Amino acid sequence: NKLWTFELEGELRHKENWTLVDQYFAQFNLAYKLSDHVRIGGGIRYIRNNDTTGKIQGYENHTRFHLDLSVRHKLASFAFKHRIRYQNRSEIGNDDAEAKTMLRFKTGFTYKIRNWKLDPIISVEIFKPLGSETVQSWEKYWLTVGTQYKIKGFGKIGIFYRLEQSLDSVIKTKANILLFKYSYTIK
Repeated sequence: NKLWTFELEGELRHKENWTLVDQYFAQFNLAYKLSDHVRIGGGIRYIRNNDTTGKIQGYENHTRFHLDLSVRHKLASFAFKHRIRYQNRSEIGNDDAEAKTMLRFKTGFTYKIRNWKLDPIISVEIFKPLGSETVQSWEKYWLTVGTQYKIKGFGKIGIFYRLEQSLDSVIKTKANILLFKYSYTIK
């Protein structure tokens, strides 16, 4: 069906020390194409989070769901995509833990270079916490730069660099993240 998109995603994240797992998750996404330029969608994620700080350490189970509205358009050699996402994350089995609700705004583009298969992909995403106890400020942003390469009959592989910078704390944190991506489309 050309109107519906189903995705199954898995991810493994490491902490600063490459040998230490930060979290891993499985996610299911569903999207509906309202027009050539607009999509709505949602997803649910099951997360195993490795808590390595505080009195109680070890793996915690979390769920997260999100709702998306995406707009795409083209201008000359640029393909733009903008997304607003509402997400809610909560810990399973811990009634004392408060759910974390967030708005995420993302905008980015791909620049199509003629006779070149490694077109650059650039995006920026900013995170806004929601809730009764939340100060009305931005939490962090991601700046991502990368590319993907399509291999016929195999799928797409990609490599990306992401800068994560905190915005709301007195002590600013910064992370440099290297992402590897593989995707395969069944038609």
